Amino acid sequence: MPHAASEPPPTLAPMADPLSGHHDTTSPLHHHVSTMADRELSIRNAIAAYNADPAMSIRRAAQLHNVPRSTLTGRLKGANPHALAHQLQQRLTPEQEAWVVD
Repeated sequence: MPHAASEPPPTLAPMADPLSGHHDTTSPLHHHVSTMADRELSIRNAIAAYNADPAMSIRRAAQLHNVPRSTLTGRLKGANPHALAHQLQQRLTPEQEAWVVD
């Protein structure tokens, strides 16, 4: 069914670039951190905030830094970051990967 002249056509939400993993942050549905490095930094900041304030709950630290509560809880219990936990499953070592990228 065609749209009336005064009605703008519907637009689709921006999608992630499949190669870089970057998302369009202008989308109203953007609720996550855009890159793995940014996500790791947010998790580390949440851990630091939780450790610095004895009155802060894990839930509050997770909310303040926009990370899942379960992820923060796991890290506080000693879970490794995703990249480190799956390092042995990679075809290239971090050094080889850095060489290929450079």
